[in-house]
Amino acid sequence: MPISVSPERLLSLSNVLLVVAALLTVIATISVIYFSNRVASKKQIELKTYQENADKEVRNLRQQLNYRMITPEQFKAITVHLLSLPRRKVQIICPLENQEAYEYSKQLSRVLEAAHWDTGAGIVRPPKLAAEFGITIIGREDLRDGVQSLLYVLNQAAVPANMNITPAALAGYIQIYVGPKP
Repeated sequence: MPISVSPERLLSLSNVLLVVAALLTVIATISVIYFSNRVASKKQIELKTYQENADKEVRNLRQQLNYRMITPEQFKAITVHLLSLPRRKVQIICPLENQEAYEYSKQLSRVLEAAHWDTGAGIVRPPKLAAEFGITIIGREDLRDGVQSLLYVLNQAAVPANMNITPAALAGYIQIYVGPKP
């Protein structure tokens, strides 16, 4: 049996379907734009986070490159010279808030230990310390020869240092203050 539908009804149905198709096209276009913007926004956030992490790592690497360090040649030269001197007790001091000075202090401690000098209980890191730069070797008058010998050995190995003879120094110890990088 044939379906009897009037041409006007078919025309109005086709017009309605045309409007619905146009609306669906607009909705689909808006959805594509919206979701592509959301994805782009998330990618932008991820990229920004990645860039910030990369910048932080570059800063850390630059800072490490600027750290003072004792080279293997300096290590050997200092150790050989110190082994020929009487063994001493040494206390190493560095500022608590200065990581670079602490890393350098650890290297100095290893050198002294390799020469069998007594570094005691490790590196002292008081929270508040005078802001002297570089290395200062401190001792009392009775340890002047040890302080001068250590100063000479470090300077011979191109490790710049100063000395300070003072009655305020810790009795029986040569103190090595490792301050911020000059």
